[in-house]
Amino acid sequence: MDKNGKLGRHAALALAATILTTALVGCGSSLPSPGDSTGKKSPDGRSVTPTKQQREEVPSTPKNEYGDDVPTNIPQPIPQPEPPSDPGKVNVRVVANTVTSNPLASITNVALFNRTSVYTTITWSKSEGAAQYRVSRREEGALDEKFYIRANVPSSFRGYQDGGLMNLKIGVKYDYRVEALDNAGNVIAAGEDNATPLYPIAIPPKDSLKPADGTDNLAGTTPEFAWGTVGDADGYYVEVFSSVTLMPMWRGYRSHKNGTNITYGNQVDVMPGTLPAVWTQVLNPAGTYTWSVTAVKNDSPDNAMKAKAWAKSNTPAMRFYMGKKPVGGK
Repeated sequence: MDKNGKLGRHAALALAATILTTALVGCGSSLPSPGDSTGKKSPDGRSVTPTKQQREEVPSTPKNEYGDDVPTNIPQPIPQPEPPSDPGKVNVRVVANTVTSNPLASITNVALFNRTSVYTTITWSKSEGAAQYRVSRREEGALDEKFYIRANVPSSFRGYQDGGLMNLKIGVKYDYRVEALDNAGNVIAAGEDNATPLYPIAIPPKDSLKPADGTDNLAGTTPEFAWGTVGDADGYYVEVFSSVTLMPMWRGYRSHKNGTNITYGNQVDVMPGTLPAVWTQVLNPAGTYTWSVTAVKNDSPDNAMKAKAWAKSNTPAMRFYMGKKPVGGK
C-alpha cells in the first residue's frame, strides 16, 4: 500500500486473483435459500405484502453467486420455483451455463483465460418437513441412464451447483431429481427438471477492443467503449470496475442487432426478462479503471426468465486511465 493509502498495481492484481480463486467451483456447491419475504409484520402487527423489485440494486462489491462466471455482475435470472400445490412434489428448475473464458485470468494466469467451464444451477421449492434434500443426476446417452446422487443438501439450502472445474458435456441433456427427506431419511416429496448446455460462443476479438489495454482516455468522464461482433450472441454486457478496489462502477447492455459500441453511463438496451441496471458511479478524472465485454446467448432470447441454458464469453480485463497517463505509470 502506498503513502496515500491506496493499493498498488500488484496488490490490486493479487486481490483480483483472490476473488478469482474463491469464485471457482469444483464438483459442486450448495446455494443458500433466498430470504423469505412472507410472514413479515408491520409495526401494528398486520401482515405486509412485499413490493416487487423493479430495478437492480447498486452492487456494493463484486458478487459471484453461481460459480466461475466473471465479471461478476452480469444478470442471469434464475427464479426460485414456487411451492407446488401437491405436498408430495418439489418444483425444480435447472439452468445450464457454458462460460468460454475468464477475464481476470488474463492478468493473473493467462493459461486459464481460454478455459471453458460448464456447470448447472439447480434450485427448488421448499418442502415442509424436509430435514435435507438429495440431488441426483442422470446423463442422456449413458450406458445405464440411472440417477446417481450428486449431493445431500441441508434443509436451509435450496440450491446446488453441479459441474464447474469438473465440466459437464456440451450438448448433452442432464436430468436432475431433487428429493426431500425427513429426519428418518424417508422421501416425502420429489421433483425433476433438465437442461442441455449450449455450445460455447466466440470471444470478441481483443484487437477490436477500445479503449485498448493500458491506454489514456481523453474524452472526459464518459468514455466510449467498442468491441467486435460475435455472430451468434444475443447481446453484450460492458462492465467497468475500479482497478484499485474492483468495485463495480457501471454496467451497460447492447443488443446484438443494435451495434457494438456504448457510452459510459448509458443504458441503451435491456435484455427481455432481466432487470435494468440503473446504477452509474462517477469516474474519477485521475483514476484507473478496468473494463471488459461479455457476449451472452440463451435459449429463450425473448424472455430470459424462461431460459434453461446460457452461453457467455468474456474478453480479457482491460485497463484504461482517465485523462493523461501519469509519467512513469504502468
